[in-house]
Amino acid sequence: MKQLILNTATREKRAAVIEGTQITELMIDHPNQDRIVGNIYKARVEKVLPGMQAAFVKIGREKNAYLYRDDILSYYVSDEEIEQKKNRSISHYIQQGEELIVQVTKEEIGSKGAKVNGVVAVPGHHLVYLPHSQYIAVSKRFQTMESRERWRALGESWTEQTEGLIIRTAAEKESHETILQELHVLRKDWQEAFERAKTQPVPSIIMEAPNFVEQLVRDYASEGIDEIIVDTVHVKQRIDKLLALIHLPDVKTTLYRGRENIFTEYGVDRQLDLAMRRQIWLKSGAFLVFDQTEALTVVDVNSGKFTGKSTLEDTVLKVNLEAAKEIARQLRLRDIGGIILIDFIDVRKDSHKEKLTKALEKELRLDRTQTKVRGLTSLGLMEVTRKKAKENLRNQLTTDCPVCHGTGKVLSPEALAFQIERELWEYRDQAEAVIVELPKTVETVLFGEQKEHKTRLEETLGFQIYSLNQSSCHAHTYNIRYVGEEVEVQRMLKQVSKA
Repeated sequence: MKQLILNTATREKRAAVIEGTQITELMIDHPNQDRIVGNIYKARVEKVLPGMQAAFVKIGREKNAYLYRDDILSYYVSDEEIEQKKNRSISHYIQQGEELIVQVTKEEIGSKGAKVNGVVAVPGHHLVYLPHSQYIAVSKRFQTMESRERWRALGESWTEQTEGLIIRTAAEKESHETILQELHVLRKDWQEAFERAKTQPVPSIIMEAPNFVEQLVRDYASEGIDEIIVDTVHVKQRIDKLLALIHLPDVKTTLYRGRENIFTEYGVDRQLDLAMRRQIWLKSGAFLVFDQTEALTVVDVNSGKFTGKSTLEDTVLKVNLEAAKEIARQLRLRDIGGIILIDFIDVRKDSHKEKLTKALEKELRLDRTQTKVRGLTSLGLMEVTRKKAKENLRNQLTTDCPVCHGTGKVLSPEALAFQIERELWEYRDQAEAVIVELPKTVETVLFGEQKEHKTRLEETLGFQIYSLNQSSCHAHTYNIRYVGEEVEVQRMLKQVSKA
């Protein structure tokens, strides 16, 4: 059974897809997170960069958006030969100060602005309307090739002049009249937005993407979801109306009335906690280790406690196949994008390598995000690429540690003690006394078990050293709180003792 769990009772909206007993996807919408993928803007070209074959365009955000040459409408619709187009500079197709319409295809991530496309797409439930694309695409999930070709021919007969269509899987079971009616609505919506753009200032938004809940229902309801469970009455009512509108009355909707948070009740929070961990245990006793950077993720497969009951090669293959299934799920759940390198346990037989590659490809076909298995590298690492459209789960839910700054490492008590000592040397013969706020473990290293190093330091530096062990001082930080006169130091210490 496949369920969509919606937690909409609080300001932060959350959604999880559960297949059987496991979560495969998680989506989060923060109240202060301004999602813009799918929005269509009237924009202005701020800077053209021929060396990068790209331009920065102003869409009204703090950061300018990035537009690649091949995504410019004038490039896309040009009748020139492909090779001739590729050899032309971006300056041939776009100029600084020019106004144009663009659609956001990738969220702002970190310090990078959004990525936009000049070839816009207006999504519906059964169709995606393409005002300028001039081609018909049919979902590969249609049951037969004959059905795909029949729908492609219908799409060609429905479109006009420069129009194109993407016919989604949900269309296959619908009547032609229903699909044609949706096309008329999408075409009308686009034409109205295009007319608005003629009078609106630059930059401005001319068409917004569907909201969080509506987008989820449109995306998942026709893809095998058996039940949608939601925790608020008004959202359930909206979903029921939307399901009726898109002709999916068979999808069951349930209102959750329990006292516990819906994510806790359905075990989502527990699995979410596991998904945030670096190490994931498998049922066999093997485990995975995930190390993420901005552009690259490395997954290490370890046999752990699993010893197997047959030959070494069969044992290795069994662990790797189990790992491949869990890695595919974790990539979806964590929403990891970019380059992914998987260090499977050493596979020697070519037949086992082929079996492992096919198993991973099979699992990744369930992923709605564009994912491709590139094969084994010369070093024996499995290379996978996954489209990065938004921040991954870890970046959405966490921030860098203020002590280690995201490295996961902090200075040892010994290194910290020696760092303090070096800093104290900079005040040599410049004060009567110093107050240092530091952890107890560091104080022991700095001053010695019997304070022998403290006496030596004071004699060498020419001032008294006083230490404070306060809860405000983090276990891996220190603070030279005061450098100056002995009288002032004593006054400060008395205030601390009274507090």
